[in-house]
Amino acid sequence: QNNDDDDKDESLQQVMVVLSAAVCTKYGKTLLSRQFVPMTRLRIEGLLAAFPKLIASEENVAQQHTFIETDNVRYVYQPVEDLYLLLITNRASNIMEDLNTLRLVAKLIPEYCHGNSEEAVSRNSFELIFALDEAISIGYKEHVSLQQIRTFTEMDSHEEKLQKIIMESKISETREAARRKADAIDKAKLEARRALDSKFGGGIGARDGFGSDSFQSGGGGDDDHHGGYGGHSSSHSARQTQKYDAAGYPIPQSSGSSSVGGGGASSSSSSSSRGGSSSNKKPVRGMSLGIKKKTTDDFFSKVVAEEGTMVRTGAAAAAVTPAAMVGAAAAGVGGGVTAMGDEMKHHVDVSVQESLSLQLERDGGVKKMEIKGEVHLTVVDPDQARCVVHMSRVLDKSDGFQVRLHPKIDKKAYAQSGCLALKDRSKPFPMGGDNTQTILRWRMVSTDESDIPFSVNFWPNSEDGQSVVSVEFTAERPGLVMRDVYIAIPCPSSAPPQVSSIDGEYTIQDRTLIWQIPEISEASDNGSLEFSCPEIDADDFFPLNISFTSPTTYADTTVEAVTHADDDSQAIDFKFSSSLTADKFVVV
Repeated sequence: QNNDDDDKDESLQQVMVVLSAAVCTKYGKTLLSRQFVPMTRLRIEGLLAAFPKLIASEENVAQQHTFIETDNVRYVYQPVEDLYLLLITNRASNIMEDLNTLRLVAKLIPEYCHGNSEEAVSRNSFELIFALDEAISIGYKEHVSLQQIRTFTEMDSHEEKLQKIIMESKISETREAARRKADAIDKAKLEARRALDSKFGGGIGARDGFGSDSFQSGGGGDDDHHGGYGGHSSSHSARQTQKYDAAGYPIPQSSGSSSVGGGGASSSSSSSSRGGSSSNKKPVRGMSLGIKKKTTDDFFSKVVAEEGTMVRTGAAAAAVTPAAMVGAAAAGVGGGVTAMGDEMKHHVDVSVQESLSLQLERDGGVKKMEIKGEVHLTVVDPDQARCVVHMSRVLDKSDGFQVRLHPKIDKKAYAQSGCLALKDRSKPFPMGGDNTQTILRWRMVSTDESDIPFSVNFWPNSEDGQSVVSVEFTAERPGLVMRDVYIAIPCPSSAPPQVSSIDGEYTIQDRTLIWQIPEISEASDNGSLEFSCPEIDADDFFPLNISFTSPTTYADTTVEAVTHADDDSQAIDFKFSSSLTADKFVVV
């Protein structure tokens, strides 16, 4: 084996210069090594392991050299703080050329590793290896500079950039063509629907209205009533025999066998007592459509099904038909019938949505607070797609908001008058619910306690082996109305907590006490909760998780009007909504 290694070294001395480049510590730990000739792992590990010993022997004889020669190879090295930069070459190589190569490689370490520490080299080892491949090729130093190596490793290609630009242009053109096609299809559907409205506007209601032939009421109403009553009393009995686990927490009981079974038995007995031939009859539905079908009604139903329009009568919902619409209007049916034309009442839908991310310290103070808001625009009528949205206020940095507009929105118009319009007003907004556009975004970051929705004062005490907890909330931001407030308090005690006083309601789920507050506003700006449980550590009550919804927002911006792009005096019917939700509200 030694003879074979000697033969390899002799052949390398004849044709190769740099055998390997490596970075190691002063204690002999190899961080990386790049070989430029075919070598076995055992061979290169042996050469690298011998280097620290040779350095120690050189220091003992007090020689000032930057290279060490052995019988077969030459070590050319340079100290770099706590590291050694090492080149292993053959003895026949030019020492001056090796030193030039070493100086070039030494410049690569701070350039690609961003430091000369062991951690920096280990973290950026692959980047450094790629740079070494550009500096040394087949054992010889390339005539390149540091700037050229940086360009080669970045692999910047003008042809690739050009190809990407062409591809993006094709994608944009395809999307624009698809948008135009979708607008044309939606407009055709709208015209067809209007044509059907004008064609079947009269006479259908008298023929196919809400009559006894259209909807048949079966005899199952009393059965359903008896079944529900049986389920109710069985459920009531189950609540009276509630069971608890070893920790004292209530065990959830399945309502399928008791309540449903009771209702089923009552219904069966009631049906059998009414007649002996009930088993031969087919079950009658509570509501069923008539047998006769009109061709025009079937076609109209298909159109309406595509549009997704629904009609509600009482507690039941059915697809809209011309007979249902006109017949209900003629008969004056109550229960809130929504005609298909009501969908077109509002041509534009504008919504303001905000989300809150807030972390409060348990001892007071705001750890992190962020508000993100968006304005969404949905155009329903294609004839009103070229529109301008007039906002009630302009959000800017003076109010603490970081505002971003859609690239196609006119920034000057918004800054001057709060108008949200396209830069090219001859072009329309995309139409349809699937093409809802986000035209304005804002962000607000604060650590001021006066900006939070409400504060939570959590005060646990230990009394006679019990943890007695007092919790209080206080509204902080004027004008903000919070509804459906839930405060989840972890309570991993051996027994369920006992609530002594509360403003609102509470439930216990999965060892968590959930405090339910209907509303927090200026009218109801304070409330408290007191409960006790077997003593646990105060840290076990945290974190508190809070959720709520609010129709008011921090930006406090609304839509004053929506007008046509060519004429501000031409108003467009619109619908506006706003909401604030707590995505993450915790007390830690």
